[in-house]
Amino acid sequence: SCLLYFTTLLPPISNHRPPQGIQQEHYRHRNEEQPQRLTLGRDDDSQKNREQTQAEYLPATECYKNHKGVISYRNAIINPLRASRIIGKERDEFYRLTPGFVTLFCSDEPAAKQVLKTRKGTETNVMITHVYPRNHIIKEYENLVLATREEYANIYWQIMDVFDIFQALNDRGISGNNTSVLWIDDHPNSSVDPLWSLYFKSVHRIASYQFPGKLFARNLIIRPPRSRSLLMQQDRGIMKQIDEFRDQINPTLSTNKKVDCEQVNVLIIWRRDYVNHPGNPLGVISRKVSNEDDVVDEMRKFPNIRLTEAQLDRLPLELQLRYLSQADVVFGMHGAGHALAMFMRKGGVVVEVFPDSTSNWHMGHIATQSGHRHITHSLKDSDKDKTSFFIPRETTNSLINKALHHLCPKI
Repeated sequence: SCLLYFTTLLPPISNHRPPQGIQQEHYRHRNEEQPQRLTLGRDDDSQKNREQTQAEYLPATECYKNHKGVISYRNAIINPLRASRIIGKERDEFYRLTPGFVTLFCSDEPAAKQVLKTRKGTETNVMITHVYPRNHIIKEYENLVLATREEYANIYWQIMDVFDIFQALNDRGISGNNTSVLWIDDHPNSSVDPLWSLYFKSVHRIASYQFPGKLFARNLIIRPPRSRSLLMQQDRGIMKQIDEFRDQINPTLSTNKKVDCEQVNVLIIWRRDYVNHPGNPLGVISRKVSNEDDVVDEMRKFPNIRLTEAQLDRLPLELQLRYLSQADVVFGMHGAGHALAMFMRKGGVVVEVFPDSTSNWHMGHIATQSGHRHITHSLKDSDKDKTSFFIPRETTNSLINKALHHLCPKI
């Protein structure tokens, strides 16, 4: 029998630098219990324990699975102390995983070597030993996902991360309610964090386990690479997958809505300056609207509109989702907030205004695959600082007319 040590490669790191002195609080699901120290047997235990240990060895082909590009392992032990912070000129929010971070147990050494040899780019620094370190297990998981978050404060990229993991679990018949996530990063808390606990049993930071002791996962799953994300495949239809994703929050969102044409709910998403990320201490946000009052005044000319204005990124996630679920029309400058159209009920309209000749297909892809009409417009005029843009009254009027005609063609 053999024991395999390897380093798992997570998605590439990026450079974010929050200001010094930010208090790092470990994010935990409200129902999560604190880790308790468990001892499942030491190397010098009785013959009975050694027999039980031996029984847990798996054939090499069972240790490793690659399903649609998503890597998973069986009966894995994670040693958090083998994750070391990357120290540099940027704040040490990321970790380097060293050999022994994950340990696998396989019954056939030659076959195990062959498995690892054919998985090039997934494992590195493979070492083989006959030591079985099942002592000092402090936490056990039925299903555990390893994920390194990029753009942790950006709702679009975080939706993509959670969506990809959700789909990977669905393909295996695994419920998110029975799955925990281990963040292999130490980013500051953000308003986007609660999105993860909407889908998964519990969420942990690797820093929560920076003391002696190991974790055991019956199924260990590596967050699939973004290059394989369904949201990054422009020509692929994914309406069924999005329906399943939002059904986790509210099953009624995937049913076609009946619009009250005498009171159409229009949500304006404003982009305004604020410190949304420690790497942007001045809080200067691009793609703002310089004449918000004109836009509001023009919309209020329509007697059948019920208007709501919101700077979503300043609101708790629960309130953001409530606003989206009630909206018939979402109107705003291009930005990450348009990804929340995924949580509108089917049959709505998403109006996306672009600065200058800028174009971007990602939000339109989410809107159409979520069952909405997507309307775009490109502006020509901007303020001198190029961060604010003027929306002419006639443009606002035309865009809202198109949205209302789509929802209520008889009016």
